[in-house]
Amino acid sequence: MTAQSPDAKSSDHLAMSGYWAKGDAILGGAGAMRDAGETYLPKFPNETVADYDYRRDNAKFTNIFADIVGTLATKPFGEEVALADDGVSDPIKALAEDIDGRGNHLHVFAANTFFAGINDAVSWILVDYTKARTRADGRPLSVADEKRQGLRPYWVHIPARRMLAVYSDVIQGREIFTHARISETVLRRDGFDEVSIQRVRVLDREPVFEVLEDGKTTDTVVDYAPATFQLYEKKTRTGGRGSGSDGWEAVEHGFVTIGALALVPFLTGRRAEGSWR
Repeated sequence: MTAQSPDAKSSDHLAMSGYWAKGDAILGGAGAMRDAGETYLPKFPNETVADYDYRRDNAKFTNIFADIVGTLATKPFGEEVALADDGVSDPIKALAEDIDGRGNHLHVFAANTFFAGINDAVSWILVDYTKARTRADGRPLSVADEKRQGLRPYWVHIPARRMLAVYSDVIQGREIFTHARISETVLRRDGFDEVSIQRVRVLDREPVFEVLEDGKTTDTVVDYAPATFQLYEKKTRTGGRGSGSDGWEAVEHGFVTIGALALVPFLTGRRAEGSWR
C-alpha cells in the first residue's frame, strides 16, 4: 500500500486501528487472545519459549468486555424497532421489512449496527441504490421498468475497519461528507475453490473555490461538486514489464444520483474535535 493507492488509510483510521484490533481479539475469546501471543500477554524477562507457551496456553481469561458489550447492545432492543408513523407508504413499510436487501428487518440491522458501534466507538451506514439497466431504446425507465428490475434503496452497514478514510467539511453551517474510501473485498467461487477480490469504493466531491470579481480564484472553499464514485479492483499484472506485480484498476465509475455522500455515522464514543476518531 502506498499513499497513492485507493486502499491508503487515513490518520484517523491508523490512530484507531490498535483499539479495533484489541476489541476484535477480546470478542474472539480466549483462542484469539492466545493467538495474539505477546501482543496482549508479554513474556517475562528471561522466560523460555517453552515456559511462555505453557503459560499462554493455560492463562485464565474471563471475557468481561464481551459480556458488557453484549448486555449494553441488547438494552435498546427489548421491543422491536418499528416505524413511528402507521401512515407511511407501502414502499417504506416494505423497505423496513428488508432494509439491506439481504432479508434483514430494520430491527435486526439496527441491533447489529448498535453492537458494532459500542465495540468500535463508531460504525457507519451507507444508503445505496440498486444499479439500473438502461433500456435498449435509450428512453428513461418507467415505473414498471423499475419494478421489473427490482430497483430500490437499501442500507449497507460498514464496520469501522472497512472505512479506510472519511473526510467532512462544514459548508453553509452544515457538516457534509466530501470523501470516503471503503474496503469492499469479496469472495468469488472459482470451480471448487474461492478467490478473494480486493476492492475499494471511492466516494468523492471535488471542492469548488471562491472566484473574485476580477476572475481570480482563492483558496476558500465555498461548496463541493456533485458526488462521484469509483470502484477499484486489485489486479495482478501478467506479461511484460511489471509482470506479477499488483496494481489497482478502476472497474466502474459514475455520478452519485442524489449528488451527496449518503453516509451516516453511528457514534457511541466521544468524537475528537475536527476528526473521525
